Amino acid sequence: MRRVSDLLSEMERIAPPSYAMEGDNVGLQVGDGEAAVNKVLLSLDPDDRAVKEAERGGYDLLITHHALIFRPLYRLVPEEPAARRAVTLIRDGISLISMHTNLDAAEGGVNDALARALGLSEIGDFPNEDARPGVPSIGRIGFVEPTPGEDFVRFTVETLKASGARYLLTGKDCRRVAVAGGSCADYVDAAAAAGCDTLVTSECKYRHFTRARDLGISLIDAGHYATEAVVLDPLRERLEKAFPGLLFGIVRGDPLSVMERKEI
Repeated sequence: MRRVSDLLSEMERIAPPSYAMEGDNVGLQVGDGEAAVNKVLLSLDPDDRAVKEAERGGYDLLITHHALIFRPLYRLVPEEPAARRAVTLIRDGISLISMHTNLDAAEGGVNDALARALGLSEIGDFPNEDARPGVPSIGRIGFVEPTPGEDFVRFTVETLKASGARYLLTGKDCRRVAVAGGSCADYVDAAAAAGCDTLVTSECKYRHFTRARDLGISLIDAGHYATEAVVLDPLRERLEKAFPGLLFGIVRGDPLSVMERKEI
C-alpha cells in the first residue's frame, strides 16, 4: 500500500525543497502523510475545478504546482477561497502536495519541459538574477533552427495550446532562445546578456516590451498557464513509472481563458 509520504518523498526527489526560492511554501500542505493513496490528481492550480474533480473522481491526493496556502489563513470560513478549499479537502480525506519554484528549477521540471516542448537543442541553465550556487536556474537556454519571429510565435502558441500570445519582435530570426515559465518577464535583461535573441515567458508588462525593444531581443508572452502546464504530462509519466499500481489523472484548462466575459 502506498501512502501520501511515499508520493511526497518522490516529489521531493524530483524537485528538492532546497531548490525553492526563499519564502515559497512547498511540500505537504493538507492531509496526513500516513494516509493511503490509490488515485492521484495533478493540476497546475489548487482551484475550485481541481478540488471538485478530486472530490468527484474519488482521488486521495492532489498534487499541484501552485500552492493553496501561500499566505497565512486567519479564518477557516467559506468566504475565504483558500480556506474553503482546504476544508473541503480535509472533509473528503484528500491530501495536497504543492511543488512550486523547486519544480520550476528542477531537472525535468517546468522549464525543461517548456524547452523540450518548443524543440530547443543544447539546453542549458539560464543565468539570471535569481540563480543560486548549486541550484539549477529557473529558466533554460537553447537553440532552434533559425525561424522568422512570427512563425516562432505561431509555433509557440500551437505547441503550448495557449489561448494566444502578446509579443514584440525585432525582425531577426529566432535562434538562441531563453524560456522561463510563469511570471519571469524581469529576466529580459538576463536573456539579452546571455546572447539570446528571444525570450518566451509570461505576465509581461509594457515596460518589459519597451525594454526588450531597447535591448534588441524578441519577447513572447504565451501566458502563465500555458508556459507551466506543459510539465503535467511529463510529471505524470515519471510518477506512473515510480508507482505503477496507482492511477493518475490531470485537470487541464487555463482558468483565464474560460472566465466569463461581459461586454462593457
